[in-house]
Amino acid sequence: MKIALDPFMHRHLSLEALPSKVAELGYQWIELSPRADFLEWFKSPRVFPDRIKSFRKALSDSGVGVATLLPMYRWASNDEDERKATVRHWKRAIEIAVELGVDTMNSEFDRGPHPDKGTCYCCHTGSMVKACEDAWWRSMEELVPVFER
Repeated sequence: MKIALDPFMHRHLSLEALPSKVAELGYQWIELSPRADFLEWFKSPRVFPDRIKSFRKALSDSGVGVATLLPMYRWASNDEDERKATVRHWKRAIEIAVELGVDTMNSEFDRGPHPDKGTCYCCHTGSMVKACEDAWWRSMEELVPVFER
């Protein structure tokens, strides 16, 4: 069993400083939730090869691992452009997980379109509306083969 710390309350620290803070708090594992400098809420991942390399070094130096990544993207959006962008973001997040040696990703399955677009926002209703459910299935058709690899 892995007991992981979600270091959201320490988001003021740089990505590279997180592992030593996690170790200082007595944890060996991080659940990496959305961060503006990594996998930001609903935006393209902000991670490049040098960043992954420096983060991996910080993890190794502190003896801490990443148990899970928690990307948050609107994969159930009924706005097709937003849904397609989300699928691209998910594919990159999966690549990042693989590069970090992370085999578990968490998310929310009912994340509908952005509320500013004036369309349904499924999270407020507690259930998926048909258009968002259909969008989620289209996203899964594209992403499941990537997850399975």
